[in-house]
Amino acid sequence: MSNQLTEEEKAALRAQIAEAKEALHKIMIGGQASSIRDQNGEQVEYSKTNVSELRRYIADLQAELNCRGSGNRRPVKVWMGR
Repeated sequence: MSNQLTEEEKAALRAQIAEAKEALHKIMIGGQASSIRDQNGEQVEYSKTNVSELRRYIADLQAELNCRGSGNRRPVKVWMGR
């Protein structure tokens, strides 16, 4: 079982990121509540009072896309200097 995302999963994540960013934009320019469907398929409403949760959700989606969506991750090298 691969930890890589399929092209369909990548496209779904990109669509969710775009939808969440659109919701954030609407909140920021109009102060109105905006609702989106999250990764679990649940309808979630965001407003000025919980905009930090929406930003965190966007960051989580982007992190998943960046970590699992890229097949060219290289190991991290650590050097101990004197």
